[in-house]
Amino acid sequence: MRGRYDGPRSSPAYRQCQLDRAYFKSSAGRYDFVVLGGAWGTIYRFGQLPDVIGAIRYAASHSPLVVIMPSPKQFDGSPNQKIALFYRLGFKKPISNDWLPHASDADAARADQMLRVEAARFGNVFYIPRRDLFKNADGQPSDFSRTGRPYSWDDNHISVYGAEQAASNFIGSRDYRELITRISVAVASR
Repeated sequence: MRGRYDGPRSSPAYRQCQLDRAYFKSSAGRYDFVVLGGAWGTIYRFGQLPDVIGAIRYAASHSPLVVIMPSPKQFDGSPNQKIALFYRLGFKKPISNDWLPHASDADAARADQMLRVEAARFGNVFYIPRRDLFKNADGQPSDFSRTGRPYSWDDNHISVYGAEQAASNFIGSRDYRELITRISVAVASR
C-alpha cells in the first residue's frame, strides 16, 4: 500500500486508486470480512505484488477474515477474437486450453503461488484456489466453462458470464463450505 501506480498520474483512475487505498486503510476493520481480488499476473509483472502482500497483512491485522480471490487465466490477446476466427475457419472441434496462447499466465501462476503461501501464514486469511472457480463440464480445472466459453473474453477481465459460472462452480466446492463456516465465525466474533 505504498502508493505505487503504473498509469498516468493525471488520470482520474489514479485519483480513484488513491481514494480506494485510503478507504481500505481506514475501513478494513469495520467489516466482518475483506475480499481482495485482482489481475495478479499483471500486478506481479509490474513488481507490485509486495504491495498486495502488504495489503493482505494489513487486512489480516484489522479484519476478522480476509478472502483472496484468484484471477482467471490470462491469455496472450483476446480469446474472443481468436475463437471467432477459429469458427470462421470452419473448425468444429471444441476449443481447449492449449489452443489459445497464454504465456503471460505464467506470471499469474507465480503470483498465485506467492499469494497462497502468504495466506497460509495467517489463520484468518482464506485463499480460494483457481481449481474451485474455473472448471469445465467434467468438473476439471479449465479456462473454459461448462459450455465451452472462456471465463475471460478480453485476456484481462473476467466476464459477467464467467463470474456467474465461477460462482456456480465455487458453490459446489468443499472450500465454499469452509468459507461459509469461516464467515459465520467471523461474524459471531464481532
